[in-house]
Amino acid sequence: MGNSSSTNVFLTVHDSKTCITAGSTLSGEIRCPDHTVSNDIFTGVTLYFIGKEDVEVQYTELSHGTKGGGAKFKAAKRDILRTIIPLDTSRASVEAGRYPFQFHIPDQLPSSMYYKDGNGGYCAIRYKVKLHLLRGRDQEIPLEIMAKPPTTSSVPSVPDPAPTRISFLYCVPQGSITWAAGVENTRVGVGENVTINLGMKNESFTKLERVTAKLKQTVEWHSSGHSSTNKTMLRASSFDRTDSMGPCNKKNGKTSSLQHQ
Repeated sequence: MGNSSSTNVFLTVHDSKTCITAGSTLSGEIRCPDHTVSNDIFTGVTLYFIGKEDVEVQYTELSHGTKGGGAKFKAAKRDILRTIIPLDTSRASVEAGRYPFQFHIPDQLPSSMYYKDGNGGYCAIRYKVKLHLLRGRDQEIPLEIMAKPPTTSSVPSVPDPAPTRISFLYCVPQGSITWAAGVENTRVGVGENVTINLGMKNESFTKLERVTAKLKQTVEWHSSGHSSTNKTMLRASSFDRTDSMGPCNKKNGKTSSLQHQ
């Protein structure tokens, strides 16, 4: 539970210390123990749910006839969502000095995130509940939102087989290797396994040294015509070597069918 107070007005958001799933209902209340300021609820209080993109890009500005200056930065912010949360202003709420609220978090919101590139640039998606007061300082409670999980149905990827021609010294043909790798489900979350099916036909005179599956993360963000891109290797794993990976003879190719998690 998150709490924030100012000028005898207290904002509470339930479960604000946990990760909240998009599509769920957010609840909380505003408390005014001092009834002399309760009228502010009607005259000067607005409660917002806000989601923002926040980026900063590092770049080097080049000038004609020079080698370029030092590192510069461009920052930008954009609202993903800014909406007013309605309050319960019934007679009972006014008399109690407690104004509860409920808000349905939109289903399509992306997850909260923060990524720093190590050079001073960063990108972030942040969410918060903000209480705007005419008298006193505004109050904010940050929230961590997790994107709504996709449907349970699998989304496979099965590309067509791709032949690769093999040459010795870039000019002497050595045959070809035809291969295809398929993924049973491309919807994979953190901590889940993904199965990669590999089919291969070695019709070359070359022995395969290794076959490796790699999972890469690419993060790209933009500001004022400048951009930053950062690629990270999340996981790399090699398939077990088999006899069928060896070179073929002049008559027959060798076919390999493998599965790896």
